[in-house]
Amino acid sequence: LQSVMAGRDVLAVAGTHGKTTTTAMLTIAMRAAGHDVSYAVGAEVPGLGTNARAGAGPWFVAEADESDGAFLVYEPLGAVVTNVDADHLDVWGTEEAYRAAFARFLDRIRPGGFVVGVVDDPGARDLLDLARRRGLDVVGVGEAPDADLRMRHLRVSSSGTSYDVVVSGGGATGASGGGDEVLGSVTLQVPGRHYALDSLAALAAGLRTGTGF
Repeated sequence: LQSVMAGRDVLAVAGTHGKTTTTAMLTIAMRAAGHDVSYAVGAEVPGLGTNARAGAGPWFVAEADESDGAFLVYEPLGAVVTNVDADHLDVWGTEEAYRAAFARFLDRIRPGGFVVGVVDDPGARDLLDLARRRGLDVVGVGEAPDADLRMRHLRVSSSGTSYDVVVSGGGATGASGGGDEVLGSVTLQVPGRHYALDSLAALAAGLRTGTGF
């Protein structure tokens, strides 16, 4: 996967849970916005017809797997971290080693790149705090009041999930100045708050690339 990423602007989606969903959502959204993206998703995606494809455009959206440390060989321009919850301890040995791998993942982000993370998750929030200390461009998403891209009025039913999106001071788009702005609303065909957070992270990554939805 690293070799086929060569020469592309990689968006790497990492996290203990939600990687596949977030990668698929980001890929479908960017394609709908007119980008001929390359992608590699860890499952067959009905909306894409396959799990991987080489596109003609500059962007490559990839699910970045931490289970065996594979995500530490990529050099993404942008990274998404859905959550950090100790897993795969048969490989990493301890929770501390597992979390340290995500800290090393930050080092793989290219100069001038960015990281999106879900601030509602304690592990991802800690990682974003570290990213800021390292001088990375950070976009925090979630329901928390300090999220740059905030989910508001979450509605979950058996038929799907919807919420409103609020941009805090332009932080999610890279703009400067200004107060909170209601960006719009999101409706998903699947029920669950975790899917809403995945979609919000995908939205933030797409916006940060300059993609208009």
